[in-house]
Amino acid sequence: MKNLKHYLIAFFFILLFSVSCEKETNYEIEHKKQIILNSIFSSDSIIKVFITETTSPTDIVEFQTIENSNISIYRNNELLGLLDELKIDKNYNFGNSSIIWKYYTNQEVIIRNTPNDIYKIIAITPNLDTCIAITKMPEKPNLQLISLFDCELESNIDSTLSLNANLSISMKKNNKFKFYAVNIYYKSNLYPPQPNKDTTYFHNLNFSIEDPNIYETYLLNEGYIFSDSCFINNEINIVINIDDVILNNSINFNNILIEVKSISEDYYYYQNDMLKQISNQFDAFSNILNVHSNINNGLGVFACYNSIIDTIYLK
Repeated sequence: MKNLKHYLIAFFFILLFSVSCEKETNYEIEHKKQIILNSIFSSDSIIKVFITETTSPTDIVEFQTIENSNISIYRNNELLGLLDELKIDKNYNFGNSSIIWKYYTNQEVIIRNTPNDIYKIIAITPNLDTCIAITKMPEKPNLQLISLFDCELESNIDSTLSLNANLSISMKKNNKFKFYAVNIYYKSNLYPPQPNKDTTYFHNLNFSIEDPNIYETYLLNEGYIFSDSCFINNEINIVINIDDVILNNSINFNNILIEVKSISEDYYYYQNDMLKQISNQFDAFSNILNVHSNINNGLGVFACYNSIIDTIYLK
């Protein structure tokens, strides 16, 4: 009994010592900032670029566009133009609270759809940090046939429309470029908070593809991506299920738009890695993934695509 009393006294002092010696230590994580450059552009369009920098894990800030950057675009080693206009990206801000500013080329700098054209971007920040990236324009996809079946369109009491339909897309493999994407839109003059009768907006439709080798992208407006490894005898047939609610408006809704893209290799691997990273962000046991990047002296992606858009009538 006497020994037990000694043990209890010793345990009490050990507990008291461990609590009283607790000390809070501030530790700053060393962080070297890197430039982040993102630009995915298409043929017959202008180029827009988002440029920012990485933040420390302890920083509670949103990514901010680096202003006063010097950005130039080259095609086949010839200067194509400068991105000297900084504007809000309305497409990004649809449904988002963040405001994203991007650099735009002027209206005279149009990207042509010539396959194998080499595009290069050079970005210099006010701190004289320089990053460079190169991408190659792919050829247009070899689209064969798009078929619509099992289409149901119903009016709802809140003036919206419910669309449920199945699509079949047939393609043949391109000769050189082997990465692809598919997306579906509809046209509307509705854009929060009020309709705009003078402007037509493109809204992405919610759809799914059951093929496990065709991957959904991490961005909602990028659709699905796949490679030519899915092709059998140089052909592929993709079945798509559309299940979405349409914002009814003054435009007579009777068609949807199917966009099939040939995408650059960097486009494919960047989208694929970003989806894996976001899917595993709350998994403590997942492997660390370095997202694919083709930005020399930075992070992000500079990529392009060449597409065909077809209109499918529902009625």
